[in-house]
Amino acid sequence: MRLVLVNFDNVLGLNGSLNFVEGKPLLIYGENVSGKSNIINMLRYCLIPKLREKKGYAEEKRLKKNEILLKKNTTGSVEVYFQQNGNIYKEYYYFSRKGKNVGQTQKLFESKQMELPLDDEERSKVVSSLQWKDLGVSSVKLFREKLVDIGIYPEVLDILILPPT
Repeated sequence: MRLVLVNFDNVLGLNGSLNFVEGKPLLIYGENVSGKSNIINMLRYCLIPKLREKKGYAEEKRLKKNEILLKKNTTGSVEVYFQQNGNIYKEYYYFSRKGKNVGQTQKLFESKQMELPLDDEERSKVVSSLQWKDLGVSSVKLFREKLVDIGIYPEVLDILILPPT
């Protein structure tokens, strides 16, 4: 699995994109309370779907969906693009808050791999213009199963993407 691009829209106070350029490290830096941990927390939330029956240290540090939207009566979304097995995948999470309740919708899409531009703005345009096939994944359980089917193991990602301390 290789991360390609992440778009944040009003989740944990994050707005904007992160471009993961192949062969170049990504450095996230900034002043205290600027959102660095929020980026890691959202990546963990999206890439490591939580199952209710699993408990343990890593799960205790995991975001709860009612923490994702900071203001009442708002919406937000996250798109995570990654390459795996010759294809590009898009995870889409949509959150909506009505009072204290936060609803969540997640979907997984697939497209044939192509050469992606290195430029942030150009890359965003290319991935949004691809033909996406909806993989019919709507529950957390099905989401986890589909990730394993394409060779991505959430338990391994849980170790590799450590929670901020």
